[in-house]
Amino acid sequence: MYLPVGERELILASAGTQGPVVPVSGTLHALFEEQAARTPDAVAVVAGGVSLSYREVEERANRLAWYLRSLGVGAESLVGVCLERGPDLVPALIGVLKS
Repeated sequence: MYLPVGERELILASAGTQGPVVPVSGTLHALFEEQAARTPDAVAVVAGGVSLSYREVEERANRLAWYLRSLGVGAESLVGVCLERGPDLVPALIGVLKS
């Protein structure tokens, strides 16, 4: 991989430095659920010309999570996701995390 000299030096100079620290408590899917409760109609995903609101993503993720649980998926289960980048990817990943 080729990096221009200036970009390489910038990356090396900033290595080990931290940006602002944002305290995060909870899981990714719980944080998403909280955001969906606060702003259900706000746009959460834009992909392939399709927009999904937080409510829509949350509903799709919950449906998938319940389906996976009905198949016996739970904590520590391995679940593969094979999707191209698109509007279905985020709900799928969150649904797997919720299961």
